[in-house]
Amino acid sequence: MQSALSKRLYAALALLILGAVPASFLLHADGAKASPEARAVVEASGEAAHPAYPSTVRQQPTTSGEVYRANLDARIDSLTARHAADPGGPASATLAALHFHRFKVIGRVDDLDRALAIGNQRLEVDPDDGRARRVRAHILAGMHRFDDARSDLEHGDRPSDGLQLQIALATGNYAAIRSEFDAILQPTDDFYRTVLRGNLAMLNGRLDTASVLFLRAQQMYDDSNPYPLAWLHTQQGIALLRSGDCTNASRFFAAAVDRLPDYYLAVEHLAECERRLGDISSARKRYRKVIAQTGQPEFIGALADLERDAGHGELADQLDARAEREWNRLLQRHSLTFGDHAVDFFLERGQPERALVLAREMLERRRDVLSLALHARIAFENDSAEEGCRSIAAIEATGLTPPERSELEPLVARCSG
Repeated sequence: MQSALSKRLYAALALLILGAVPASFLLHADGAKASPEARAVVEASGEAAHPAYPSTVRQQPTTSGEVYRANLDARIDSLTARHAADPGGPASATLAALHFHRFKVIGRVDDLDRALAIGNQRLEVDPDDGRARRVRAHILAGMHRFDDARSDLEHGDRPSDGLQLQIALATGNYAAIRSEFDAILQPTDDFYRTVLRGNLAMLNGRLDTASVLFLRAQQMYDDSNPYPLAWLHTQQGIALLRSGDCTNASRFFAAAVDRLPDYYLAVEHLAECERRLGDISSARKRYRKVIAQTGQPEFIGALADLERDAGHGELADQLDARAEREWNRLLQRHSLTFGDHAVDFFLERGQPERALVLAREMLERRRDVLSLALHARIAFENDSAEEGCRSIAAIEATGLTPPERSELEPLVARCSG
């Protein structure tokens, strides 16, 4: 089974960049709104006054997840036809943004490839299209190509402060976001900045503060788009999961799935919690769903772990072989984007040297505390104590104490001894 450290931290890392969307990039379901009648029913019932946390769809109505997904697909189909008639035309920036958004919702890597290709094509036609620059910056950041993303932001038609903050956080440039650390408890009406500050609180192990901020974000949200609330509830679930509370984490993942059934990060995290809590049958179904939907090898490997624990060794071996084949294919295309997620798979399948290569490549792009923690652990697994201790020292120099810090205590002791 994957270590608790790796499973928790890389779930969180993926969401910090791939899931954060500034308000200007929210992609609505063609204006679909929860009906006034539905809102009136909620208000009459009294549920709207004190919604639960996580809120239910009845308490905080948003567009149906199924309708939202159908509308998203329809918009992509419509713009794809326009793009085919005018390759690289003005509609291309919106189409690239929609493909990237669908990748974040359903996890299909082909959407990521398509988003970048269309964004590149638009900027070849019109290098001065500021909006296309900002769209591509988001895509590149989501692919962990942070330097390229910064370059696009410098050429954009207006600054993207939210993305700059996310990049600083993902790369470990904590000095650049010191003001956000200092302002964690200061009021703001910005939904995404509130969630960001919740994640900053988690870097100091403050689950209580993070949860207050996430709840505050839920309370300020008043749109019909289901994705931001599903994303928010998944953030809260990850914070609880990182703190060792799978029981309560599963409530938030389930709320996200109820609101947006195809949201793959919520589905796979719910499967993880169900597996830990002993609901193997439900976890198996969810893993199969997310594998069919995304094809991502990370989830094939997770299902292999589940089947091995369930006593199905032959099936687990078949799934492992499939996962390795898919990892090899994916890493050929997207090593920068997915290499960190592959580290533990190769470590636990008897390939520690390959795991260390991937961890080193990760540190070339990002030196946040969680990436440093993963690298340190893999270095020690490869008997490279001096290398591991350098990452431990870098973690200690930040002064940050995320929940995963306690799991590093044996390594800290070895390095200080």
